[in-house]
Amino acid sequence: MIEAFLKKVKQPGINHVTYIKLFFNLKIKVMGYHEWKSCIDACLKCASICNHCAISCTQEDDVKMMARCIELDMQCAAICYSAAQLMSMGSPFAQDICRICADICQQCGEECSNHHTQHCKECADACKACAEECRRMTGVAT
Repeated sequence: MIEAFLKKVKQPGINHVTYIKLFFNLKIKVMGYHEWKSCIDACLKCASICNHCAISCTQEDDVKMMARCIELDMQCAAICYSAAQLMSMGSPFAQDICRICADICQQCGEECSNHHTQHCKECADACKACAEECRRMTGVAT
């Protein structure tokens, strides 16, 4: 059934409306909010803490030293919000974005671990937890 769907959507002239109609006519179980709730929650928590960390980093005495941390905090928050949205919608791309989310969370957590502020410690912990949940969700448990 999925093979037939993929053949149809790869044909020229398939627009997004036709794609959506074809997708929702599939008789397969779509994973979504309830199945991925722990990962969604971890992503939303991580995004909030990353936003807090980024803003808090701008208040540090040596902001230049915190530049990479701020950059990764912002990227991590963005991907975490996106991953949570796609999972809650049951998107077929949820696992793909969660793989990327896990990698960015890991990098952000590692960067935050280099700093000795409370907000960075909280962020590192949230990033680590989120990366673990995303890997579990994608079947790549650490």
